[in-house]
Amino acid sequence: MSLFPRSFCRLKIVFSTSKPVYISRNFSFTVNGYIKRFSGQKYVHKFDGSSNQHRNITTVNSKMLTVPSGLNPEIQNKFNQLEYLICLDFEATCWTPRDLYRAEIIEFGAVLINLKNKEILSEFHEYVQPTNIPILSDYCMDLTGITQEMIDDKEHFPVIFRKFESWLESIRELNQLNYTRPNKSGVQLDWNTTFCSWTNYDLGHYFRLECERHNITHQDYFNVWIDAKRYFRMRHKGHYTFEMALIKLNISPVGRAHSAIVDAKTLAQMVFTLFQNNTILFQVRKAHNNVGDCIVLFQQKSNSEPTLLTAQSDKEIRNQFDYLICLDFEETRWETRTPGRSEIIEFGAVLLNLKNGQIMSEFHDYVRPIENPNLSEFCTRLTNISQQLIDEKDCFPTVYQRFDAWLKMQCNLKQLKLATPDERYAQNGCNATFCSWTSWDLGFLFRLDCARHNIEQNEHFSAWIDVRKKVQRQFLDQYTFAEAMRFLNVPQTGNKHSAIDDARTLADMVAALYKNDVQFYKATDIRLASFDVMGF
Repeated sequence: MSLFPRSFCRLKIVFSTSKPVYISRNFSFTVNGYIKRFSGQKYVHKFDGSSNQHRNITTVNSKMLTVPSGLNPEIQNKFNQLEYLICLDFEATCWTPRDLYRAEIIEFGAVLINLKNKEILSEFHEYVQPTNIPILSDYCMDLTGITQEMIDDKEHFPVIFRKFESWLESIRELNQLNYTRPNKSGVQLDWNTTFCSWTNYDLGHYFRLECERHNITHQDYFNVWIDAKRYFRMRHKGHYTFEMALIKLNISPVGRAHSAIVDAKTLAQMVFTLFQNNTILFQVRKAHNNVGDCIVLFQQKSNSEPTLLTAQSDKEIRNQFDYLICLDFEETRWETRTPGRSEIIEFGAVLLNLKNGQIMSEFHDYVRPIENPNLSEFCTRLTNISQQLIDEKDCFPTVYQRFDAWLKMQCNLKQLKLATPDERYAQNGCNATFCSWTSWDLGFLFRLDCARHNIEQNEHFSAWIDVRKKVQRQFLDQYTFAEAMRFLNVPQTGNKHSAIDDARTLADMVAALYKNDVQFYKATDIRLASFDVMGF
């Protein structure tokens, strides 16, 4: 019997040692409770749709509004010169399942708005004929309302882009605009105009992909924009789509959804609504090495001067872990996901030196399951683990002992001090912790097998870093493991869904994130852990 119905596309599970098990729905499913209560057959459920205690979300006031010392007053004062935004939206070729790297822009929509007067001054709208895959899918036509006939006689992206540049030049001269441009300090001091979009996909992904596809060199002001979704999520807790945000703000779309020009105009209305509130928080983003990096963050309150919140890395402030143990498990699987029956069948772990990005040691072993010893055809096909391979392997307790021995040897050789839930910060003298893609591996699979075999694990197995959360917080969007690899230009090591190969790939991903100033200084406490059962 499956605890998690297939109709639920995403589940988030949070553990707490002080509360019974909860399940609540707030755009995701959440479970709180002791992991030892997960036996595979017995689950105690209590529905509470109003409680927010289970949500592992740090508020804007406690996390984002930290003002560093030594601010440049000139930068703060120049924020007052932001007078215009170019609200921009693209529609692109799409399929189900989605394939972001085959996508081509098929509709360009942009409006110039005056923030002070709250009015739209000018518009740009064009359809684009795709080149690589010129035939639109039925899904794409249903979603966007763009028919094959509408784009067959249109021009390709290079021509439309030149038209867009001409429009930008005309509105620049007419309104005396000065577009934001990235520089060494992160922001020009004399800017009064920048782009704005919902998420970073438009300028951070689709636009850059098309420019690379057609060998187009563009102006550097296309490398800076405001992510309206990021600002909205800081003000309103939870995950919101564009449509959900409009409902939250009581804004009606100005036309058909998923039309580029309509969505650009609707985004303008959203910006006007957000801008008239007592507090406005904007984050300007910079495109760098296919990654949108945060470069400057402002807060403006009524009757007060704007304040620069952060424009630099915290590397100089926070001590970070020296080593990370990148870990991945493969489990028994069936086409209908049944997490309570899952058993670990492959153990993979690598010790990564975070400072130099080198793998220092590895552990790898297969595990023979006991409750469901016969692998499903789906599991064998997914993991490439054959029945014959695991039939001759040891069960989980023996493999766990070998892993624990390897771990103790590395701690002695490298003088590692592993983080625990009570001491989970690098500042506390800990120099190493586990990391995994989501908290599924250590937060659920590992603890479920320990409970199944009555193993009392060491407390350092209850603290780890969820790398997917690091990716989401840095790049402000949901990514699968494969999408994050492409986004960070990290190649797959070996075979996908091989525990040791995925652990090596995860180590490469962590090294890439570290180079992009992502912080690795705090481990997740099992009592606050959240994870997605969709895994990869």
